[in-house]
Amino acid sequence: MRLDEYLKQLETCEDPERLQKELGINDNRSVLLNVNFDEFVADLLNQRFRMHQSGGNEGRINHIIDFIPGTVRMQVCNRVSPYDTERFGMGENSERQLAEYNVSVCLHLYQEQEIPDTDWRIAIAQVVIDFGKYAMRKGVPICFSHVKPPVEYKPAK
Repeated sequence: MRLDEYLKQLETCEDPERLQKELGINDNRSVLLNVNFDEFVADLLNQRFRMHQSGGNEGRINHIIDFIPGTVRMQVCNRVSPYDTERFGMGENSERQLAEYNVSVCLHLYQEQEIPDTDWRIAIAQVVIDFGKYAMRKGVPICFSHVKPPVEYKPAK
């Protein structure tokens, strides 16, 4: 499925069960990008996101960033590792994805700060929509590996 089609389905879907079962929206899901890490984090923080915590070791930078309305917390890392591809179930595409993407974002349900009257799957879908629109606007490759088959966007060079 093309990214614009996927985003349209997410934008128009009001059924949390369908978001989860058919469109891959769930807790602990990974989004991969090929982007300048520092610029990506700065762009997030200039939008609807805020830094919660930052750290790292052995060359891995790991930021914990919150979706400002709430419900979603994400782990943004400056690399994609074999551990990520195994942990997030990328399957047969993992070797190619390791070679083609340099940033991983793991989306998590954050129940301590929920958006009132909003199902958590709708909140996670909104973050996925934001990322997809960002990738198209900036012309950066992105992969929603939580969708089967993965939804990827690779702009023409």
